[in-house]
Amino acid sequence: LCDSDPARFHAMYGRFSRPVLPGDVLVVNLWRDGDGRALFQTQTEDGTVVIDRGVAHHS
Repeated sequence: LCDSDPARFHAMYGRFSRPVLPGDVLVVNLWRDGDGRALFQTQTEDGTVVIDRGVAHHS
């Protein structure tokens, strides 16, 4: 998303929709949504959404 440059990362937020436990394997799906913004959703291995409405801002 930021070409491995942390200085280009500005902020991110999302909503936990289910508990996440230590040891859970998470899959993050990320979509670019125009200039400087990406949307994301995080799921467990079985497809349960645990973070939704995620937005990341970058330059």
